[in-house]
Amino acid sequence: MEISPVQTGCVHLQRGSFSAIFGCPSEILKTVLSKKLPVPECVVLPDTTHHGGVSLVALEFPFYHFLFIQGGLSQGRKYRVIGTKAACDRMREMLRVTLLGPTDAEMKHWKINKNVRETLRVDLDYLALKDKDGHILQIDDMIDFVTYDQTGTALLHAEGEEALYVRRLGNDRFAVLGEENSRNIVETIVIPKDGKVAPPYEIPMSRSPCLPSNFSITLLGASNGFDPSHPTTCYLLWINGVGVLWDCAPFAGEQLKARGVPREAVQAIILTHVHDDHCSFLEFLLDRQKPRVITTREIFECFLIKMGAIVGESPDQVREYVDFTEIQCGRPTKLYGAEFNFRYGVHSIPAFGAEIAVQDKTGMPHRVYFSGDTLHFKGLDDMKAKGFLTPERDQQLREFLRRSWDLCVLDGGGGAIHMEPQDFANSELRICITHRSSFDGSLGPNTHVAKSGETVEIVPAQPVHPYHAQAILEALQLFDVKDRTWIDVLMARGRLREVAPGEVVVEEGTKGDTFYFVLAGNLDVWSHGQKVTTLARGDFFGEIAILQGTERTATVKAAGPSTLFELPGALFMDFVTANNLREAFSRLWRDRQYIQEVELFAGLDARATHRITLESESRSYKKGEQIVRENEVSGARNIFIVKKGAVRLYERGKMLKDERGRPLLVKAGGFFGKNVQLGPEPLRRYAAVADTAADLLVLDARKLDQLQHEMPLVRHRIRLTMDDRKAAGAQAKSAS
Repeated sequence: MEISPVQTGCVHLQRGSFSAIFGCPSEILKTVLSKKLPVPECVVLPDTTHHGGVSLVALEFPFYHFLFIQGGLSQGRKYRVIGTKAACDRMREMLRVTLLGPTDAEMKHWKINKNVRETLRVDLDYLALKDKDGHILQIDDMIDFVTYDQTGTALLHAEGEEALYVRRLGNDRFAVLGEENSRNIVETIVIPKDGKVAPPYEIPMSRSPCLPSNFSITLLGASNGFDPSHPTTCYLLWINGVGVLWDCAPFAGEQLKARGVPREAVQAIILTHVHDDHCSFLEFLLDRQKPRVITTREIFECFLIKMGAIVGESPDQVREYVDFTEIQCGRPTKLYGAEFNFRYGVHSIPAFGAEIAVQDKTGMPHRVYFSGDTLHFKGLDDMKAKGFLTPERDQQLREFLRRSWDLCVLDGGGGAIHMEPQDFANSELRICITHRSSFDGSLGPNTHVAKSGETVEIVPAQPVHPYHAQAILEALQLFDVKDRTWIDVLMARGRLREVAPGEVVVEEGTKGDTFYFVLAGNLDVWSHGQKVTTLARGDFFGEIAILQGTERTATVKAAGPSTLFELPGALFMDFVTANNLREAFSRLWRDRQYIQEVELFAGLDARATHRITLESESRSYKKGEQIVRENEVSGARNIFIVKKGAVRLYERGKMLKDERGRPLLVKAGGFFGKNVQLGPEPLRRYAAVADTAADLLVLDARKLDQLQHEMPLVRHRIRLTMDDRKAAGAQAKSAS
């Protein structure tokens, strides 16, 4: 008997023709192959199911090797998995969804569309392994789950030689026992847990870091789960400056590190299916921040089952560890300023590919096609001939070859359930083949086999100067941008524009399809021939025509040399919708003019004006309606700005009057509030009543205090206004 500690998390046992492993870390098949050890036909489950973000129960590929390479099942043997009943039950569930896919009942429970369910059911059943009578093999037909008896002992191996037993001692320690009559300890096995689980292949460091671009693909890995020398297929996409993983292969974190990309730069993971070479997700699941998973509902639910089995928690508990963005195949989806069109492939479990289109700064779209894991064309021909594939869907699966792309990233893994390079050997498209490390046959003139670490840049980055970027960030800080990745998207997609003095940027009455930030200079706003205001650094314009789908409401003309940052209207709408900002922009358009015109805040810069506008609340009152009661404590401290109508004020029950003895009315453009100077003395205890129907802006006293604390300019402006009013009131009093 030979006992070999293979690596952290795994020990290999061999006796004659029999071999087993204790612990089954990710990529263990490749490790065993690279060390030229016999591939195990039995796995003893460890007590520790994951270590350092790596699964120690990654059973799929050792089982696939047993199934397809060794031909164990066709020889009448079953794969063996030994563990506690609870552990075996979890592994059975995990392997069920990763080998067979979800059941009809599960998909109905998850409310999967009927047409989708039927399409997936046909694909899954067609590609499922079957017995000689054509019946689909279930997990227990292929794998023998062996549980320990009351003494913690189970049969390890008995064919042709003296029987061996394994006894679980706890804490990843096991005793290998001899013949049943003696049960003497032959060996003690301790699964090593020192250090981290290392990949079996070299991950060379890049010479320079992989920096964000507007659209690029870096192939972190490009091979398959059986290749001991290369990492499995996984891509890092930069989309408008946002990092997105296409699937999560084993040791993806190490791959990112080798490319100089911090894990925090990955904002989302597109999960195309849950096979282990694409869904080795643990290092991101148990991290400092929640990962965002972009996938279909049924793939997400299978993902939860799989991850739950590894970490020993329920699917609903795992659900709390991730943010889920649901997509639907066949329905265009906008993500990170790009347009995605996801499409199901034909695979043994639900899996999809996608078309991704990213516009450059001129508005020109650049398109990349990702096939995802899908069946070869000969298999499609067989499915169609047998009536399992409609001509329409067959055409859809092949139509990418008849279209124009900047790049096609295609599955070329071959075998039973992957495309073959021959499927597109005659194409002149620019094609990058994945899921294999080499190919000896003929390829098209623009086709090559992908290499790990290779980067294809489609739309290069065009960085914004820090001076201009600061102005954009200051403007965006006013809004509650829930998805911060949108800041990267806007920076990537926006375009600088230099404007000469006197140049008209937008014209009243014309169609509006562009949004503008003012980065430098001054621009005058004219409406109906009258100058309305002047815009400066930190201001923006053009939003209302886009939000309301109307013509421009004003003309904007450069008062001097100016710099603008333009955003396409469609992108601006996507940004507003994704972050629920329609009301905030609408309020700014409606109310900022009142803030600019009121004496208290006149002359403040754009950032301060916008902040005060967004912090205020718009209220309407009927004629005679009480606005502030004299004994009111909280509301009396607020600042009230009259937009429309008039308000009467009372102090100690008496109506306030002006120097001529007339009722003192606060009209449109005026303001009032406790400690507001309306005469020689500030108001202390007062009441306010709407003299007519009135519209007001109300600024909460606590928010005003905060603004004064954060913005000295606001504090200074308020102090000057109050001093001026006090002096004017004293002068009027002495004159009377």
